[in-house]
Amino acid sequence: MRWVTVMVSVNMKSMIQWLRQQAKLTPFRSASPMRMTRIDWILLPILVGVLAGVVVGSFLLAGFIGLGVLGLIIGVMAQNIELEKDGTVGHSRATSLYAEQFRAREQMTRAEKAEHRAENEALLKWLFVAKVVSAGLIILGFGLFFQFQLV
Repeated sequence: MRWVTVMVSVNMKSMIQWLRQQAKLTPFRSASPMRMTRIDWILLPILVGVLAGVVVGSFLLAGFIGLGVLGLIIGVMAQNIELEKDGTVGHSRATSLYAEQFRAREQMTRAEKAEHRAENEALLKWLFVAKVVSAGLIILGFGLFFQFQLV
């Protein structure tokens, strides 16, 4: 029994070290935090209202499983956007697409590369928010579905 406790504590220490290392690599550690502009503050109540309507609508339409499915849809969309942030992911038969993107990226000036990198960092910050919302909807939807509606 003692060796199980030692293994768990060793795994926890290595997991904590890995999490600390990952925290240093996340795009949120950049120098510029997300700042909301005036138009963002104006449009925020409209966005929250629309999102609340979508969540309530999916709940009324399909119950808690509707919330889970909505979370899955948001998560898949965010993941696809993150995969295609550097360029379109082409088909295996269209290898010239990747070569053209690579050539275009090589011909960029340093300023254009910096602009592209800044756009990607801003995109990744908002994608992180979408992934957190997605995870929350998945946990809430499927968890409450298994808790209340499956029984």
